[in-house]
Amino acid sequence: LNQLNHVGTVLEVMGDNVKIVNSRISNGRNCVRVYGKEQSGNKEKINVLIESCIITQAREFLIKMGTNVKEW
Repeated sequence: LNQLNHVGTVLEVMGDNVKIVNSRISNGRNCVRVYGKEQSGNKEKINVLIESCIITQAREFLIKMGTNVKEW
């Protein structure tokens, strides 16, 4: 997963249990973005495994993780 020429996010994943294994990810504005599900009122925990990967050359972030929980 590469050659985006710094346009956007190379890999965006929405889920609670994420595995990214044996991948080359590069040349995006953000290389990897991972989000858990949105669930109002609860703190959501996500499990992310990034193993044997080469993640390089992002304009803003190499890896960005979080949940879509809205705090009111």
